[in-house]
Amino acid sequence: MDTMLTDIPGMATYLDDIIVMGSTERSFMGSTERSCQVLNRVLEYGFQLREEKCIFMHSTKYIGFISDKNGRRPDHANIEAIQNMPAPTDVPSLRSFMGLTSRCSTFLPGMHQARGPLNELLSKDKPW
Repeated sequence: MDTMLTDIPGMATYLDDIIVMGSTERSFMGSTERSCQVLNRVLEYGFQLREEKCIFMHSTKYIGFISDKNGRRPDHANIEAIQNMPAPTDVPSLRSFMGLTSRCSTFLPGMHQARGPLNELLSKDKPW
């Protein structure tokens, strides 16, 4: 499913969900060509769409992100969870912290550099 629609602009997939995005209603609906591309691809891959599961909205909160006409950004609740998390004191708590931050890493400048030393702490027998 992840690769099914990657070459069609304004599309995202997660598990069995397809998300179609656009900054305006016109760009969302796109051309007839884009709509046909999506439907043909779904059929090509042997998937089915159910009308009752199709939802149209101006903004959505989905898997920790908010998508709307302004783009995609992390849900503020996730940012608060990271900010309010106690400092990791052992490997399990460090893994929890890194899991939370990895989902938002594209929005956190410098996170890639900060992960290096943190990854080292995950090594077996590494002193804290």
